Order: sequence, then C-alpha cells, then structure tokens
Amino acid sequence: MPKANKQLQDLNKKYGISADDLWDCHGTWVMLHSACERVAHKAGVKMFRPEVLSVTEDGKSIAILVEGELDGSTEWSIGEADEKNCMNSYKWAMAEKRAKDRVILKLLGYSEEGVHSDIEAEEEVYAESAKARRKDERDIKMMANRIDACKDIRSLRSLYITCAKDLRRDLDQEFKDKAEAFGEGLTTDNYEG
Repeated sequence: MPKANKQLQDLNKKYGISADDLWDCHGTWVMLHSACERVAHKAGVKMFRPEVLSVTEDGKSIAILVEGELDGSTEWSIGEADEKNCMNSYKWAMAEKRAKDRVILKLLGYSEEGVHSDIEAEEEVYAESAKARRKDERDIKMMANRIDACKDIRSLRSLYITCAKDLRRDLDQEFKDKAEAFGEGLTTDNYEG
C-alpha cells in the first residue's frame, strides 16, 4: 500500500482515521461511509436538509442536493443513484449517502487529497477490494512467519529471491532484521540471485 502524504496523515491523525477506515484501492484513497459520518460528527459538521433535484416516476433514478457547514464554510454536492450506478433497491438512501459523504470530504479537506467514499463504488467493487486487502494481509502475515522461521542466511536468501516484489516491499524491515540477527546485514551479496 502506498504511504499517505503528510497532509493526509495529518488529517487522519486529527480525526482518528485508521487503516481500517481508509485504504488505497488501485491508486485511489477510499474512506468508509461510517468513517465519514464519524469524523463529521467529531468535527462538528452541520448538514442541512437535502433538496430533491430530480426523480423519475418509477423512482429508479434520483438526484439530490446536500449542503453542509463547518466553521462558517459551506460546501454542497449532488448525490445520484440509478440502475447504472447502484445495484441496491434503496436508491434514495444511496443518493443521500453519496451527497453527504462528498460534502463531508470537501469540508474536512479529504477531497483535496483525492479521497473518495466507499459509497461511490458498487457493492461488488468494494467487496472485491476488501477481499483483496484481506488476502494481502494474510500473505504478508504468512511470509513474515516464514521469514521468522528461517534458520540461516541461506534459507533467508532463498525466501527473499522467491518472494514476490510487492511482498518484499511490505516486508523489507523484517528481512533486514532477520539478516542482522544472522550477523550478515542486508547486502546485495546475500540477496541477489
């Protein structure tokens, strides 16, 4: 996972956002809807009554306008839901969530850092992203256990060479620490094939 820039780190610290609330999804930072609501409450964001902009007769396409205020600054956004961008049957709620999350992210400065709400994505996309994150976490944990189990520098070198590059990046410190425990240090002699 790429590291958040300084501004994003500062916002996360200020509002108590964790890696469970915000993650990188293929280059786009995504925040959970529940985290958006939590930080809005913590920051004192005031939301105003939504205004219906359009709705089809069958209720399958909805657009609403939401406005919010924080410390004298106001922001607004439109939330929409239809059969093309929402698989749920509760389109009104999705339109409202999208609009509110967009306003919250604008007011708190997250939009400037490229953060989007998970409500923007289809449920399937979100579920797939969460599944991929869990798999990555399992892979990292499994490889960390394998690093720890290495009995000598030779077995550590072999593991490093066969380890996927993305896992190497995530486990760089663990490889260095284990090599140092063998009194070898992390050098290209030990790790290049």
